[in-house]
Amino acid sequence: MKTYRSSQEGVWTTPAHYPITEAETALFNSEDSADDAAKEALKETIAAFYATNPSEEISTEVVEQLNSIYNSHKPEVGEGETYELISATITLRGEKVSGLINCRPVILKEDGSKDLKTQMQIRF
Repeated sequence: MKTYRSSQEGVWTTPAHYPITEAETALFNSEDSADDAAKEALKETIAAFYATNPSEEISTEVVEQLNSIYNSHKPEVGEGETYELISATITLRGEKVSGLINCRPVILKEDGSKDLKTQMQIRF
């Protein structure tokens, strides 16, 4: 399962995941006080990993798949209307896809100003 987020059409991110080992899991589960210093060191290592690697790189193929899914679910707009993307989240679980698009419909006025409507959510 992977979750992808966007706040700009066509630009996707996914959080990085620290590759925890079985030995590290065992260390975290240890109740031996002699392991406390090693636990703290491991916590610092993981925190440093996320500080320098907040997101993973996404392949071109996955970005194209995400854009296709997003485009098939984004709202239809009428003449003189558009919408502003607030955020989109797509989760891929093998062949299963689910997601949420938060956006705000916008009516473009003749004077060039915008009339913002109420935020809407599209779940799929």
